[in-house]
Amino acid sequence: MTLPTESSSVRSYVPAPEPPPEKARKPGRVGVQLHEVLQAADDLVARGLKPTIERVRQHLHGGSPNTISPMLDEWFARLAVRLAAPADSAAAQAAAPGAARPTRPMDPADDVPLGVTEAARDLWRAALTHAAQVHNAQIQSDHRALALEREAMAVRDAEQQRREAAFEDKKADLDNALASSQRALTAMEARHEAQLQDAARSLADVQAEVRALKKSLAAAEATTTAVRETAAADVTSAKRAAQDAEERHIAQERRLLAEVDRAREEAKRTNLTAAQAAARDQAALTKTAEQLAATREQLNNAVHKARADTVAAQAETSAARATARDAQVMADSSLAKQANELNQARAELEHVRTRLNETRTLHEREMTAHEATRHLLQRAIGAPAAASASSKESNHAPLGRAPRKRTDT
Repeated sequence: MTLPTESSSVRSYVPAPEPPPEKARKPGRVGVQLHEVLQAADDLVARGLKPTIERVRQHLHGGSPNTISPMLDEWFARLAVRLAAPADSAAAQAAAPGAARPTRPMDPADDVPLGVTEAARDLWRAALTHAAQVHNAQIQSDHRALALEREAMAVRDAEQQRREAAFEDKKADLDNALASSQRALTAMEARHEAQLQDAARSLADVQAEVRALKKSLAAAEATTTAVRETAAADVTSAKRAAQDAEERHIAQERRLLAEVDRAREEAKRTNLTAAQAAARDQAALTKTAEQLAATREQLNNAVHKARADTVAAQAETSAARATARDAQVMADSSLAKQANELNQARAELEHVRTRLNETRTLHEREMTAHEATRHLLQRAIGAPAAASASSKESNHAPLGRAPRKRTDT
């Protein structure tokens, strides 16, 4: 860029001096150099704009205000030297005797009176002085804004550090709670596994006992069936024996009655014949009487024997019936006892199954609660980290520099 001189040749331009090698680079943002800031300021002046930090940053498409501010001060410090040096050299050249004049076409502006030139120079210096004052005021305002911003950044950094410390403490507490919850869950799972194994063993024992009871019930049912069949056979045989004895008794009574009837008929005939033969044979009458007495005695003996056989048959029938009743009672009692034992075994099996289902339900509920706790802990751990990252981005974005990276331990 070239700047206008204060000599009589107002329209002539001289190139801006290059910065010294030792001051060519200033510490700051990577890529922003002193000569770039100086050239940007010259370009802004050529466009009729006042060089400011924000305009220089926009012209360079970036850069930190803390880096551009001292470089812009350097440009203003060099501006007076750059403006005075061309005028002095031009005046000395004009005063020197025999100095060679530039071979260029005459310009009507070269005939400007010296008073106009001095007035223009004074006006230019006053403009530069005003521009320097305005620039200094802007720089001071920018410095104060930067100081306030630095203080705000320090406060935000302190607050961020406090939040990070609180987050680390909360994270440690959550980690401890999660570890404790995991240990409790592990112990609970082990306890539930032991309970399930005990329940499985109890179920196996109950099933084995049920199988044994079923076998015993089958054997008892077989025994009961055999006893019933034997009792039925005994009752049938006793009934048959009683019926046979009764038939024999009836037949014997009929036979005895028939003999009594025959004896009576014989006695009648004997009496008739005895009455007719009384005179003939007394001895025959006596013999007939004796025969009749013997026959009566035989009849009496036969009747007593038939009665005794009937009583014995009735006693045998009663004993057979009592034996059958006792066998039936014993069979019913054994069957009822085995049925009661089977019902008790079934009730115990149902109780064990209920306990097993309750244990499984409790285990599932505890697993669901643990998963919910784990999700809540993960959400609580992730939310502060996201909030911290968003807070850093919002705090550092207006400064035009990258957010500070932090490594979480």
